Amino acid sequence: MVMVVALSRRQAALLALALAAISVALGVFKLARREYPLTAVDALNRTVVVPAKPSRVVSVAPSITEIVFALGAQDRLVGVTSFCDYPPQLKKLVESGKIAVVGGWWDPSLEKIVSLSPDLVLLDSGVGYHAELAKRLEEQGIPAYALKKGVTLNEVYENIRAVGELLGCREKAEELIKSMERRLSWVREKVAGREKAGVMYVLWLNPLSTAGGGTFLSEIAEVAGGYNVFSDMQGWPNPSLEEVLARKPDIIVITAGMMKEKPEDILEKLKGDPVWKLVPAVAEGRVYFISGQAENAFLRPGPRLAEAAELLAKMVHPEAFGVKLPLVIGDDYSRYITQLGGELSYRLWLHVPAVMATAGT
Repeated sequence: MVMVVALSRRQAALLALALAAISVALGVFKLARREYPLTAVDALNRTVVVPAKPSRVVSVAPSITEIVFALGAQDRLVGVTSFCDYPPQLKKLVESGKIAVVGGWWDPSLEKIVSLSPDLVLLDSGVGYHAELAKRLEEQGIPAYALKKGVTLNEVYENIRAVGELLGCREKAEELIKSMERRLSWVREKVAGREKAGVMYVLWLNPLSTAGGGTFLSEIAEVAGGYNVFSDMQGWPNPSLEEVLARKPDIIVITAGMMKEKPEDILEKLKGDPVWKLVPAVAEGRVYFISGQAENAFLRPGPRLAEAAELLAKMVHPEAFGVKLPLVIGDDYSRYITQLGGELSYRLWLHVPAVMATAGT
């Protein structure tokens, strides 16, 4: 009897050592168990408690949906908005019924969201109704976390980290950020030492709307070897045509997705306008139109902003890359994105064909 007891203790000791070794080897899982319930303060200054690792997630903004896919957590998505159209495989998931549409970006349906029994809803603090939606979801006992507006690159990184924390994908979030930073650094190196060109974004023509300073569009203009000619105006200003002429932009990028006229018709009007035709970008034929997914890459505060910076750099300094982009770029924009070695490839997690070029070009 004594021997049995002694042996049992020895076995218990060996078992404890084995379990300790396993715990060390699988430390990430042990850490994950300790992370929940998770308490976080969102962009609306609300304290949000996530009881367990989310398995049924609703994303109520296109940029957030792209972040979830980029982190490889798309299998946990049960709902998105009708504006969520990227990456390409999302359409098939919606059509198959694996992911439901909960309404628009600006006006998602509370009833539809609740019917999906989500354990986490990711909201956009930049949309006014989302604050009300967060409150109503909280009343239903559903955790709802509002992300930052994503006005700057740093805010985009913070949103990626926040989603990574909430979904238990912290390491993947850091990898994704490093991947974005790696591409941005590569672009900077390619255009280093070249004369900076003045860049103007045209978000709308009538009334004229552009991107000012303190925005990610202004930041990527700097990355691309240019400068935003309206960087001294904060946010999204409405300059006069005379101000445009005075600032002499060398490159104009027009977001044409919501414009009814064809790019070539818009360009002809600009060339025929007594003021626009004097603007260097118009006079020298350096007006680019982006629509579809190219436009989304520029305007959505998400992982593809690094790709937008590369596209812009190839508009500003085509000689640095040995390429000449077409003046109209749409859903096929990924053809012009370079595959960088050693990165968390956008082409891998989006299942989109990579451009034939390499980092050495």
